[in-house]
Amino acid sequence: MVNRVKKLREERLPSKLSMEAVLEKFPVDYKDCMNNVLRLEVARYNRLINFLHHSLTQLELALKGEIMMSMDLEVAYESLLFRNEIPISWKVFAFPTENTLRDFLKDLNKRVNFLRDWIDSGVNSGYYWLRAFYVPQSLITAIQLNYARSVTGVTVKQVKLKFKILASEEEAVKTAASLTGNSCVIRGLYIEGARWDSIRGRLAEALPKIFQELLPPIFIEATKGSSLEAEDATGVAHDTKTPEGYYSYPCPVYRTQLRKGEITPTGHSTNYIFTLDLPSDVPPRHWINRGVAAALELLEA
Repeated sequence: MVNRVKKLREERLPSKLSMEAVLEKFPVDYKDCMNNVLRLEVARYNRLINFLHHSLTQLELALKGEIMMSMDLEVAYESLLFRNEIPISWKVFAFPTENTLRDFLKDLNKRVNFLRDWIDSGVNSGYYWLRAFYVPQSLITAIQLNYARSVTGVTVKQVKLKFKILASEEEAVKTAASLTGNSCVIRGLYIEGARWDSIRGRLAEALPKIFQELLPPIFIEATKGSSLEAEDATGVAHDTKTPEGYYSYPCPVYRTQLRKGEITPTGHSTNYIFTLDLPSDVPPRHWINRGVAAALELLEA
């Protein structure tokens, strides 16, 4: 058992990210909030990684008989080695997830590797895997702040977001290469209850026996709108067509498929992230009745 815990700590847990490299390559910049977002993300993940290493080290010592096996360590022991569950003590520091322990560790390594590649590149690429963010809302807020700070006389409340579903990964990379801090491209969203028709560029009925489908990369751009428009663009469905001649379905985006969460002291939800406007040939009520939503994480079968 001691060797299993030691192997888990040494082989399955990622190493810490370099905060020194972040501060050197991504200094605080009033006009580029993404630097601050990266710094905060690295701090959150390092805190999580530190705790996981400490927890497994303590469990290893307890199994050797060098320290007392506390109740928390005993619960963690049963969760880790027998149930394939994330220990309760880990969930205090971990990002919201419904994954098993095995999938959680795989996901954690992928997230940390994404941030490590970002740091090593030394630039904000403009193309982001949204699921990698401990607080995904921070990416959206950074885009809005960058726009408000770059345009005279515009407040954050007047900033609204425009969305465009891109055709392919190649288009996403090409688009991201020429972006400013007022926009970005994100990937990794799954839609549930419907699908995206890439040929027609519209939301469409889900195919038989296919409950979730990966959405193509999404281009997000901050633009100026009135305060009322910005407030109105927070998920309210309207049965009127846009000037372009189609309906717009305000699709809620969640971290997990559970679609429930709590409001944190910062005002953010622990699950809901933002509302994605998707073009449709039918009124939004049609998709609301089908419970269509997007999520970053799918429950494993």
